[in-house]
Amino acid sequence: MLLRFIFVKKQDNPCYDKYQNSDRKEIPEMKIRQFCNRYFRQLSLAACMLFYLIFAVIDGPVWCRDSNSYATMEFSREPLYPLYLAFFRRIFGSQTQLYGQPLYLFPAILGQSILWGYAAWSVGRFLYEAYDREGHEKRAPAAGTLGILLQLAVPLLNRFAAIRGSMYSECIMTESLAMPLYVLLSLQLCRWIRDHRRSSLILVLTDAFLLISIRKQMAIGLILFLCISCLYDVFRKKNRNLKRFLYSVLLSVLVLLAAKGLDYSYNYLLRGVWMEHTGNSKAALCTLLFSADESDAALFDTYGTPEEKALFEEIIRQAGDQQLLIGDVPEGADWMVLAEHYADSYDVIGFDIAQPVIRDYVTSHETLDAVHQELKMDEVSEELVQVLQHQDKKDLIRVYGANLIKGLICSDARVMRGLNEIGLVIYVLFLILYGILMHRKEEGLCLFAEVSLGGILINTVVVGALIFPQPRYMTYGMGLFYTALILMMEGVCRKRCR
Repeated sequence: MLLRFIFVKKQDNPCYDKYQNSDRKEIPEMKIRQFCNRYFRQLSLAACMLFYLIFAVIDGPVWCRDSNSYATMEFSREPLYPLYLAFFRRIFGSQTQLYGQPLYLFPAILGQSILWGYAAWSVGRFLYEAYDREGHEKRAPAAGTLGILLQLAVPLLNRFAAIRGSMYSECIMTESLAMPLYVLLSLQLCRWIRDHRRSSLILVLTDAFLLISIRKQMAIGLILFLCISCLYDVFRKKNRNLKRFLYSVLLSVLVLLAAKGLDYSYNYLLRGVWMEHTGNSKAALCTLLFSADESDAALFDTYGTPEEKALFEEIIRQAGDQQLLIGDVPEGADWMVLAEHYADSYDVIGFDIAQPVIRDYVTSHETLDAVHQELKMDEVSEELVQVLQHQDKKDLIRVYGANLIKGLICSDARVMRGLNEIGLVIYVLFLILYGILMHRKEEGLCLFAEVSLGGILINTVVVGALIFPQPRYMTYGMGLFYTALILMMEGVCRKRCR
């Protein structure tokens, strides 16, 4: 029977014909799949690394407005990025010049570029593996490639379309480390929620610790971790695990304590004083001064001192003379005008007016060394904040509302008349697609969308409360957001085509 099956003529053996045709189709597909599995990681990693390293070599280090404060380890800076620069300065020195900058800055941006390349590649690898494990092997390479391309598109826009004309990976600023670390945290958070592997949790917490130690705004990574954990461990019945959520809260507290411990230790070793970085009340003070007016001096009669009242009056007088306050915004102006005026006034009020006035006040009352003078200035700033927080909240709410709208648009588009509505419509489209896929129980893609959008919303709330939104503060999750949006569109269209 076996020989008969083998040697029978093709037209008399439909089973043979079936198997033969099947083999012809499956063998090429199998080879393509094996090629993708074997070479996707290597080729995509090489492409991502070359992309960033080539631009680093072409442009060299980009010195920005805040760069000097990191290079000189100023009192107001968190410890990690100044330590990162100090590491390269110690090895390569600062006497020799390259690209018109100290030599050590070039290997520093090479390290940053490698981190950016790894983060972009990690997005592609994550999506490739996610699609592959869910049985979508044919679409896995496309999903992975899309994730990488959108990660590369954001820095290309900054390099060629934005006013800044450079990529963050080559800049001497905290975003050069914080942005790729945030992307890596987001991916590990997805893995943790999906698989609950201890290694993913450790990486999430490690990234959160590093982010907070780079820039305090980046506590958004830890907040995102807690919010997503709460969503799945508390509100989703299928995944509910209150014990695991409490465990996440406890670990988050430990991360905050560890970051604060690093901050205190860094300043103790550098300055000989057990202290954290200064300027923690600056953001609140600038905003409260912007929304104040001369009548708020009466608050100091109840909550402050005559010296603090005189200090406030001098700051408000100078700010008013330069038309930097909310009262100087034209009556009837929309949120865009208000947000722009606030952004233009913020640094002038903080650095050019409040800081010099407070320093003069401190030096006129006490003779202190540089470290304790900074600490005293921090103390005075905090006292002003404590009094001014009793002001009428109406204008404060207006400023915050304008910042929220600007922050949301700045996170997925460009703030510009005619484009603002498009930026908001994109969020509506995102939510509609998310709702459809939630109804279809596309859990993997929905998780990625939740992390992507959740990060933008949390960042907008935090930045809007601390400082004025601008692209360098808002585009951390832009690549992830548009990746999730396009993949959701593909998922909805694919189901409908079936």
